Amino acid sequence: ALEKSVPAVKGDAARTLFKVNCSEIAWAVVDSGIDSTHPVFQVAGWALGRQGVERVRIYLDDEMVGTADINVPRPDLDKQFPQYAATGPNHGFTVTVDAGTRSGYRSLRIEAIDRAGARAQVASINVKIEP
Repeated sequence: ALEKSVPAVKGDAARTLFKVNCSEIAWAVVDSGIDSTHPVFQVAGWALGRQGVERVRIYLDDEMVGTADINVPRPDLDKQFPQYAATGPNHGFTVTVDAGTRSGYRSLRIEAIDRAGARAQVASINVKIEP
């Protein structure tokens, strides 16, 4: 099942992208699906970067609502993206988001922070939150 995760999350397209000289770009994928039908929900995914990604920040409508360390082992990514294997085995994250009183369509974005302190927005999706 792990070897099928790259095509399932369109990681093969990202691999193709990285054949061009974009080696310093950090990027992330939300691969959990998001059940935002409740004001408290989980976001899970993975992030890669040339320097190694240390943590991610989760923003809801430009307000930071969570942070997560990159601490979930993802050996499937080391196999699919060997150029990042030297940054360590942990590329995954899970974070619980509390939307508070927000409802309706909201923008959720992920910012990756690498080990050198550089930050980059790496994912952005719209979610519908129902109270």
